[in-house]
Amino acid sequence: MGGTGILGRGRSRLGALLVAGSITIYATNFYRFIETDFFATILLIQSLPFLSAVALVWLERVGEGRSRAMVAVRPAA
Repeated sequence: MGGTGILGRGRSRLGALLVAGSITIYATNFYRFIETDFFATILLIQSLPFLSAVALVWLERVGEGRSRAMVAVRPAA
């Protein structure tokens, strides 16, 4: 579990900020300029690598918990 917590936390913040910025830009585009919608969409797409990194850290932790639980179960002889 070494440094994955620190990396995951920073990446989750960046991903959340990009998603929040995208939602804010899209919500405040009252005149529906297509360029502004494109920019909001690009921000949302740019957040995907950060959010997937957080998902991978979460999956690693869930996998570690399952492997520890499987070790605790002993097969019948």
